[in-house]
Amino acid sequence: MGSDSPTTSELPRHFEELVLSSDKTTEGSELVYPPSPETKSCRTLNLPCFLLSTHSANEDFYGREDILERLAAELLPSKNTSGSGLRQFALCGLGGIGKTEIAREFSRRYKDSYDAVFWVVADGIAKLDHHYQQISLALTLEDQSECKSQVISRELVKRWLSNPQTHLSGTGELVNPGQTSSEATWLLILDNADDPMILANYWPQGSGSVLVTSRDPLAKSMFTSRTSGLDLGPLSQEDSLSLFKYLTVNEPEDDTARQISNVLGGFPLAISQMAAILRRRDLTLSQFLYLDHPEFLYQDYEEHASLYGTKFDTNLLSYSHSLSTVWAVENLRPKTRRLLELISFLDPDAIGDDFLMEASVKFLADGEFKRLYYGGARGDLLRLSLIQKDKRNRQISIHRLVQDLILATMDVETKQLRFDQVVQLLWKNWPSALPKPSKEPELSQPMSSGNRLCVIRWSVCAGLYPHILRIHQLWPNISHPSEATRILFATLLNEAAWYQKERGRTRQFDGVFETARSICESLTHADRDSLLADIYFRLGAIAMGASEFHSSRIYKEQFTSPMQSEGNTLLLESLASREAALDKNDTESLPTGQILSVLGNLYAAKGQWGESFEYHQRAWHQMRGTLRDRDFYIANGNHKAAEHLIRLGRNEEAIEMINEALDIWSVDPSAHKNKIARTTFLKGKLLESMGKTQESSIANRVAGSLREKITKDDRDVESLTMEDFHGIVAFWAR
Repeated sequence: MGSDSPTTSELPRHFEELVLSSDKTTEGSELVYPPSPETKSCRTLNLPCFLLSTHSANEDFYGREDILERLAAELLPSKNTSGSGLRQFALCGLGGIGKTEIAREFSRRYKDSYDAVFWVVADGIAKLDHHYQQISLALTLEDQSECKSQVISRELVKRWLSNPQTHLSGTGELVNPGQTSSEATWLLILDNADDPMILANYWPQGSGSVLVTSRDPLAKSMFTSRTSGLDLGPLSQEDSLSLFKYLTVNEPEDDTARQISNVLGGFPLAISQMAAILRRRDLTLSQFLYLDHPEFLYQDYEEHASLYGTKFDTNLLSYSHSLSTVWAVENLRPKTRRLLELISFLDPDAIGDDFLMEASVKFLADGEFKRLYYGGARGDLLRLSLIQKDKRNRQISIHRLVQDLILATMDVETKQLRFDQVVQLLWKNWPSALPKPSKEPELSQPMSSGNRLCVIRWSVCAGLYPHILRIHQLWPNISHPSEATRILFATLLNEAAWYQKERGRTRQFDGVFETARSICESLTHADRDSLLADIYFRLGAIAMGASEFHSSRIYKEQFTSPMQSEGNTLLLESLASREAALDKNDTESLPTGQILSVLGNLYAAKGQWGESFEYHQRAWHQMRGTLRDRDFYIANGNHKAAEHLIRLGRNEEAIEMINEALDIWSVDPSAHKNKIARTTFLKGKLLESMGKTQESSIANRVAGSLREKITKDDRDVESLTMEDFHGIVAFWAR
């Protein structure tokens, strides 16, 4: 192609340059496909808006005033300047050093200095996606009916952070009508960002404030030209003593208090939890030191070094010993210890109380009073400050270091048993997205298997997905799991990855697809072949969507579809069963729209345009009713609609459909490059038929350039046809 061909970097984010005329539908024309329901009056966003940590305020927070003053100087919005650029700061250091507590205290003290404060747990992409979607809902950038794609929610939030105005126009643009006041001020707290690289797609622009807590010291220099942050170390001996005496509220025993606080290594977590034990047991320092825990001062750093994989950091070794002493897990009652073991295999930030009770009743307790056993064991852990309870949301949380310590003290057989139990529990509660099996599988079926792929299941999936990531993280440390556990775990991972695809992910599936495939390929289980075929099909779909054609072809060859010989019959039977179960106007189940769309494609391939138009029209309405606006599946429907409208000579309506599809895909242009190329080429050909030569030339050049980037096939744009662009999208979307 010539040197004047536009590059991908020159491609406009929302493709305004391609829409060189408004091309609005003429007044009075009959519309089969109505305009987007986004066209509504300007609405006021929900400000002030505060999404803070669900933990209650730490009434025992003490000290660290110098750090809080530094944060205030770095992050508080200036009263004299507007739009002065992003303010960012990172608190780095070991777990338990107090990073999160400092961030929580800062947000509590200075909340009223901002129009919006958002607390985001940032230890994984799934949690980032979840929290950004909650921000979008809280601000009313979207309402609940629109909030389907987490990618779209993320981009809407980032757009608001870069231009934090108080109103949203009818077209979704941020405006501040009739106002001259400065833009809204905001604080974004990214907590536990121990892998700061994953923040790249979530990093905001604009003139707000960002506070990061991370174990990785590189977080201080990420996304900024200057180092901005500090490394937190243990408290000094004097500060440790002051904190310990403040928390114990006991009679003055300076020498004894100093002796204990010195052993705790200056780590606020260990000091605060030791003080909590003393208060609850109503012990003096001398009683605790000499009568209750005569072994307290014994320090064997070598013995505890293996817990954290190091023999060189004296502070860390002292801390690991301090934790063992403070928590005294070897002295827990058996049922309490078993509950703590189970909790160590779950996501530390949000464990549903009912979910945990179900697990303990099923796996941990015997006798007639199982729920009472759970309540007693949970009470033990709360009294020892080993877990925390969020009463409002009925959730349990645990510090990651407690989990690490418990796992380090478990034997191989117990680890294997707890892992197996958690896998069973997650599978039982997971709302399945599996297709209806051709034969009854040996695996037990999960919860709500009758609601496969219904969007209403997403809230349940969102609560379980972090637990799946937790056991996926622990999988390499599980020795010799049974084949039943392996097939069930692989199935669960496959389900979890596809759930992320449904929510808008196009890449970065947390490695769970790869683990599921590698497990499955080594099995001889009766359900292995059907599961492996499903994994290959899904991997092929994802690869095609990401323009990875070589990988997609390999996966497609490994997957054998039963629809190859009797496609129409099977699809029509499936559609009929769905209509009987969910009603013909179903707006809950995404596969209904997908089946309708594929039927439209099959009839189009046979030249039966009337039937094709009917099914594509139904698919578009069904997906719009299920997913609402701005979802990638809807954009595919827009493209098919435009093809029919062009065939019927309704060019203005077709242009409108094309523009909406391009706008939706522009949220993640690199992932949807192939679909953008095809729809842009369709637009170019339509503009050419309408006599708009210049606009047509621009669209065709952009489409040709994108196709060359994808296929490495350097062709003159004049020689390209729609078939050349159909070949770069998945076969079910053609």
